[in-house]
Amino acid sequence: MAVEGRSRREPRGPLMVKLSAEVERFRDRPFLKAAMAVSALAAQADGDVSLEERYRIDAILEREPILSGFDTGKAISIFDEYIHALRSEPDRSRRILMAKIERQASKPKRARTLMRVAWLIIAADNRVLPNEVRTFDDLCHALALEPDRVRSGVVGLE
Repeated sequence: MAVEGRSRREPRGPLMVKLSAEVERFRDRPFLKAAMAVSALAAQADGDVSLEERYRIDAILEREPILSGFDTGKAISIFDEYIHALRSEPDRSRRILMAKIERQASKPKRARTLMRVAWLIIAADNRVLPNEVRTFDDLCHALALEPDRVRSGVVGLE
């Protein structure tokens, strides 16, 4: 139905722009869940989610272009849900979170972005423990990435 005075080819009105942004968020929701899964596993790797790691997650959500379109509160809520699950049922939850992450392995740029997220969280408190390195390596393997190669591209850049 045509509205008088408007062309049928007018694709960029405010409502269309808003709709496009919403559709993009829905399409990228699996990536958001993978990013929060990586964040939860990286933050929990040393057995404790520090304040520095939480601040780092907030900064990533605000600055990473593919994540900045999401509501930060909803993203943090997903993260908190994953942390709770890891604390209450560690083995089962880890398998579920790794499956969310593995779904991104076919997208190399997204896989590398997830590993940058992981490293930024692991290094947030300025110390990297052996458990954190093992978690980083496990995440790399889940994304079909070579841990040493990825690590050489992120260490010192945080």
